[in-house]
Amino acid sequence: MDSIPHFDEVDNMEKAVDDEVDVSQVKAHGKQPSVEASTNSVALKKPRNIGRLDLIYQKLPNAKSSKTSQSQFEEAQKKLREAVVEKFTRWMYDAGISFNAVQYDSFKPMIEAIGQYGPGMKPPSFHEVRVPYLKKEIEHTKLILKEHEEQKVKYGCTLMSDGWRDKKGRSLINFLVNTLKRSMFAKSVDASEYSHTGMKMFELLDKFVQEVGENHVVQVVTDSASNNVYAGKLLEEKYKHIFWSPCAAHCLDLMFEDIFKMPDLKRTLERAIMVNGYIYNRTQVLNMMREFTEKRDMIRPAKTRFATAFLTLKSFQLQKQNLKTMFSSEKWNKSKFANEKQGKLVSNVIFMTSFWNTAMNRANEQIAAAFSHVEDRYKDVFDIIDKGCDVQLHRPLHAVGYFLNPEFFYNNPDEMSQDEEVMNGLYDSITKLTKSDGLED
Repeated sequence: MDSIPHFDEVDNMEKAVDDEVDVSQVKAHGKQPSVEASTNSVALKKPRNIGRLDLIYQKLPNAKSSKTSQSQFEEAQKKLREAVVEKFTRWMYDAGISFNAVQYDSFKPMIEAIGQYGPGMKPPSFHEVRVPYLKKEIEHTKLILKEHEEQKVKYGCTLMSDGWRDKKGRSLINFLVNTLKRSMFAKSVDASEYSHTGMKMFELLDKFVQEVGENHVVQVVTDSASNNVYAGKLLEEKYKHIFWSPCAAHCLDLMFEDIFKMPDLKRTLERAIMVNGYIYNRTQVLNMMREFTEKRDMIRPAKTRFATAFLTLKSFQLQKQNLKTMFSSEKWNKSKFANEKQGKLVSNVIFMTSFWNTAMNRANEQIAAAFSHVEDRYKDVFDIIDKGCDVQLHRPLHAVGYFLNPEFFYNNPDEMSQDEEVMNGLYDSITKLTKSDGLED
């Protein structure tokens, strides 16, 4: 049987067969080339040239009926793909392109479009990507913005602000506009020179509302810092139809911060951070840990994101036996680290019963279950959660969202209608919105 042609030798074969095989012969070997539907509505091109897989398929005996040839064809297809991916990734590495680029929504259509073109495609030039196609993409973006604007006018929108600090220490605030379709970045403000008082934040948010159009704004979302809470109250006083809501993620982060101020959890987390720091600051110990955990890393806690603390404790719980095995192994005992003061301290923590049997278990189960349903043990946690919800998260729009969610409503409609907090939030929202439309009285 003829051997499968080498990937780099097929180019010469293509030229030879292009003159001998007509379009009908190419079609007979398989499916018609498909066209990927896209927002740009790419037109169907002329029948493609015969490609590498067509050549390989022709060389296999009894290609239409033989199971053996089918498996050989699939193997050849796999090898061709490997060659393509190898060349593509080499270009990525050479250009320093982020690995996350292959997860973009635009990546797959691009690959399929190249495949549909077939052999001999001329790559885009420096001028094309820099001038004409950049202009085309700008126009495409304008169309998306136009759709976003139409959604904003028709249904209203939510304004969102997010404060952060860059590497230069500047205090920046990003402003975004959210509609039913998507969230769009609006602008970024350097607030380094601002005093960040509630009044100043109100002025910034008020200006943003005016820029977007007050009649189109339904809700403004900020984090739940005290200055933003005050600014939100001023906004609701000025614009009777606008709701201010705190960022739920930030509220949860503050709850976690308070929870980890509890003595048991605080002490356990500090020990976990100490163990993590010791392991990750010593390459040999880190490699040893990865050997015992089958190359799985421990989640390292971030000081500003307290939710990570729960994930850290959970990762310790999952690797409990592997960590115990490592620190009792001959490899650890013969290492220089086993005789270090800090190494002995870390080893003691890993074998400390209280480290695993008290707060550690809470990271892997629901709160009540983790506290063995003993109210005295989890009451403080529930108090923190209830306080956070009462002060920040119990907002009228949240009540409306809960009421209108079919999963919750139809699960127990009678209980829903008798929930005073939910119904008050629903009625308050309806009253506020109808008054803004001139439907009062």
